[in-house]
Order: sequence, then C-alpha cells, then structure tokens
Amino acid sequence: MSKGSVNLQSRGVRTLLTGMLMLVCVGVFFLGGGQAEAANDSVKPLYYEMDSMVVNISPPGQANRYLKIKPVLVVSNPSFYKKLKSHSPVVRSHLLSMYTRETVASLLADDGFDRLREKSLEEVRRVVNGVDGSNVVSDVLFNEYVIQ
Repeated sequence: MSKGSVNLQSRGVRTLLTGMLMLVCVGVFFLGGGQAEAANDSVKPLYYEMDSMVVNISPPGQANRYLKIKPVLVVSNPSFYKKLKSHSPVVRSHLLSMYTRETVASLLADDGFDRLREKSLEEVRRVVNGVDGSNVVSDVLFNEYVIQ
C-alpha cells in the first residue's frame, strides 16, 4: 500500500464517522423535541368552574351591597380534577365565608380584584390540602365579578 492510499482510507473513515455523528445528533434533536412536546401536552391546565356565589358585603346599618363572583380553579392534575366535584362543597363554603368578610372599599381598590384572587387561591389551597393532602390548584380565576 502506498502512502496516498492510507491517507484516502483515513479520510474515508473520518468522513463516515462524521456522517454517523451528524445522524446521531439529528436523531437526538428530533426525538428529544418530540418528547419535550409530549411532556408539555401532558401539563395542560384544566379549569374547574364553580357555581356563581352571591354574598352581602355591606357593613351593618348601611344599604345592601352584594358581590357576585364565579371562581374557576386551575388544576394541572387530571386525577384531582375528577375529585374536585366531591371537594367543591367544602371549598365553596370556605370561599363564601371569606368573601362575606370583604369590604366594598377593599374590593373597589385598584388592587382589589387581584388581591381577592390571591386570597382565594391561598384559601383553596389550604382547604384542599386539609382535605386531600395535596397542593394541586395552581390559580383561581373569576368568570364573574360584580359588585352592586
């Protein structure tokens, strides 16, 4: 064998190895991306819409003022979403109790809406954790929010 043929064989092996490495990298890129998309699909939020609640928020001796609110619990665990129906009376009772302690002034403040959402989330998490031992509610949204 001449010196030139050994060099050509080395270059051929190098080219073959480089091509194989590129194929492996492309495969890992596409397969890894598919798994990431599948993982993202499995974490889609579920929305548990509760019934509307109407509570009196007027202080004693003043004209009646009401809050009508419809909470929506955001859950990422499908098995817990199914359990929410059995927990909803307890959650609803605690939210009703919390909402009746609100004042018109605090609800009409600039941050009143957001503050009430945060308080609702804390209360729901406290109640659900006490009943089920889990913390799977990620947010509380309001589909209705009327102060009259």
